Amino acid sequence: MRQLATRLDRWRRFSIRRRILVAMLAVSVIPLGIFASAGLVALSGLNSGALRTASAELESSQGVHLADLVLSKSEIVDNELESIQNQLALVSQSASNALDQPPVQVPPGQQSAGIAIYGPGSAEGNNSAQVRALSSLGSQLSQIFNWHTEVACVWVQLPQTGLLAVSPAGILSQANQARYLQLLPPETDYQKAVVRQEAAFHNPNSHWSRLVPAPSQDSVWTSVYSNPLTGGATVSEVTAGTAPNGEPYRIGANITVSHIVSEFLTGPPGTSQGSYAFLVASDGSLLSVGEGGASDLGLDTKRKKVQTVNLISRHSPWSQVAEPMLLGSRGSQTISLAGEPVDVFYSPLPASQWSLGVALPVSGLNGSVVAFSQQISHGIFGVTALLLPVLLILALLAVGVTNVLSRRLVRPLSSLTLASTRIADGDLATPVATSRDPVDEIDTLEVALEEMRHRLSRQRDQIDTDQQELEQRVESRTAELSQRNQELGTLNRLSAEMSTSLVVADVARTAAGQLHELWGDGDAAVFLADQMAPEGLRLVGWAQSPSVPGRDQAELRAAIAGLGELPASPIQVPGLVVVPLAAAGTKVGLLALGRRRPVDGRQMELLEVVGGQVALALRNAQLFAETREMATITERNRIAREIHDTLAQGLAGIIIQLQAAEAWMSREPERSQQALGNATDLARSSLQEARRSVWDLRPELLQRGSLAEALREEMVRTQERTGVKTSVRLQDLRQLTLAAPTEVSIFRIVQEAVANSVRHGRPSRVAVEVARDDGHLRVTVADDGCGFDPARPGRAGAFGITSMRERANSVGGGITVESAPGRGTKVVLDLPYAHEAQP
Repeated sequence: MRQLATRLDRWRRFSIRRRILVAMLAVSVIPLGIFASAGLVALSGLNSGALRTASAELESSQGVHLADLVLSKSEIVDNELESIQNQLALVSQSASNALDQPPVQVPPGQQSAGIAIYGPGSAEGNNSAQVRALSSLGSQLSQIFNWHTEVACVWVQLPQTGLLAVSPAGILSQANQARYLQLLPPETDYQKAVVRQEAAFHNPNSHWSRLVPAPSQDSVWTSVYSNPLTGGATVSEVTAGTAPNGEPYRIGANITVSHIVSEFLTGPPGTSQGSYAFLVASDGSLLSVGEGGASDLGLDTKRKKVQTVNLISRHSPWSQVAEPMLLGSRGSQTISLAGEPVDVFYSPLPASQWSLGVALPVSGLNGSVVAFSQQISHGIFGVTALLLPVLLILALLAVGVTNVLSRRLVRPLSSLTLASTRIADGDLATPVATSRDPVDEIDTLEVALEEMRHRLSRQRDQIDTDQQELEQRVESRTAELSQRNQELGTLNRLSAEMSTSLVVADVARTAAGQLHELWGDGDAAVFLADQMAPEGLRLVGWAQSPSVPGRDQAELRAAIAGLGELPASPIQVPGLVVVPLAAAGTKVGLLALGRRRPVDGRQMELLEVVGGQVALALRNAQLFAETREMATITERNRIAREIHDTLAQGLAGIIIQLQAAEAWMSREPERSQQALGNATDLARSSLQEARRSVWDLRPELLQRGSLAEALREEMVRTQERTGVKTSVRLQDLRQLTLAAPTEVSIFRIVQEAVANSVRHGRPSRVAVEVARDDGHLRVTVADDGCGFDPARPGRAGAFGITSMRERANSVGGGITVESAPGRGTKVVLDLPYAHEAQP
């Protein structure tokens, strides 16, 4: 009994893994014995003829099996290459977006995390748009390098700037950093790869167009080239593109041939029965070959440099296999190498337009078939002699052992399942029953489940606490946002009220009234900066509630005078808040608020914003008043010039003629009558000039029609009034639309120039020409009169010329006067019009 108890105790101390294994073994003995007995009976009934038939079928199926293995291997390699190609395409999209909209500025020291950037302007601390764009691609480049062990490095090149980003960052030593461009494949190899890919998909005999329905013309795989910086013989996948802003870029992954061999060309079917695998590029050159096949494919095993072997050469025994491989075919052929037949199985790799081949000597295939047949024969007799008695004994033990073990296994698992179900339903209060001294995995799981219940209970309590805190924060934030909305409404209402008038006093009174209504705690006053007023300030707005007694104006002025110089920012003293008013760097004045309670920081910020709006409104009102005054002065000067050049001269002439008539009245009555007639003509002419001056204040011609029509009608009137021949030439003005002030200025300048020509030049002909020339509107008024010397003192500052210059300057143009005695006069107005042209 003691021995039995000891054995049961040992059994309890066994791990659950051993118990399950023993139980599974006991349960499986019965079906294993049944199937083994049936198999032995079937194998014993095989005769030698049936065995030879099975060997022949095995030999024929071995080739199909190897072809399937080659296809499976090619799919694995193609999936890996396609993964690299797809990830480079994603990096290309990211590069296009980063170059078109550069990322935010990267802090110094973090711009090359995981990558290295070489080229002009790649020094540490440089934050140019290209460097920041390359830095933003660091994580994607590092991810490609880390995920694909066959990749030696991944890079992004900006050909225009010479910048190159490489992952990993330490691939180049300090001595090799100056040769960073050698990491890239040769340009000739890249261009040849582009041409080959284009030709492959347009070849009617090629299968690539079927395998790859929509190939990317910007993504190519190069042939093998020598790259000492990445490990010698190398092949690259290159993806080219152009960002929306026109910036070209290239993205590539360099894979060394040694990595291809170690990652792709190892394992079955390339390492069994004397076989070896090899990769063929799209141009027929040998990319790499597995162990044992270098000499068969024409490589010198003693040379370490890159060797170029073209399998489609006429003298190569591989040409009959290489040609269908280049077309993307899948199949097998038998070739002769040194008199020995070799079976070659090949399958395409659509992602890179490569082909994977596996060469297997026919002798190795036959030998494996013979060995397999012999093993079957020996196995039949060995299994028959050894397994029958063992299976009988195991069958007897399996029934009893399985019954006992199943009961001991189910009980603890059922308890653990019930506890897990309670926890899953949310019951974290009921503890899990555990053993004090865990001896197996079930006990350990019970202890772990109880610890998990404790952690989940604590986490749920913590979540409840965090949720309450979050709700409090949301309420606080909601209250703050409500206050901000009220402040924004206050500012909008204040801005709307002040924008109803452009009179300084009205704006100031409105601002004071609104502030007093908003705070209602005292008086509000607006002062303007005025050097002529006491203390340099003039009160322009005042608001005070009659029901709330406050300080009077004298007391408020005294309090402000006590501050000394105007403050640069809002301040508060006992019972008073002073806010400076400044707009566009100009001190406009200050805003004073009487307050019985102190103002907090948030209210002070609001007052500062209000002060800015009040200052802007007051400054606009001041500028409006100044503009009206300047307009009045300008129009007054224009009328003065008109009177000087027309009415004053006419009245002077009338006085002279009347004086002459008075002097000749008694002596020469005829001459006296002639002088009176001249005075009458001058009076009529002056009256016409007066009417014209009044009419000039409001050009009715422009109101009735376009600028071209107004100019033509004005020239007709001038010709009828003066007898001087006039002409108007307008070029390409049908699609031109000018602002109203510009049209009025052009009309006035032409009118003034024509009047000056008729009045002073005594011409026989006046010509007006308006034409567009390279973004400018050129208006020319020319006459054939007596002309004058513009350089003569007194002429450059004449009222007529000055008036025309002022009008031209007001619309952004300029006036040029060309004249000489006896050669006529030409007045040219040059006016840019592009900024006023409308579609």
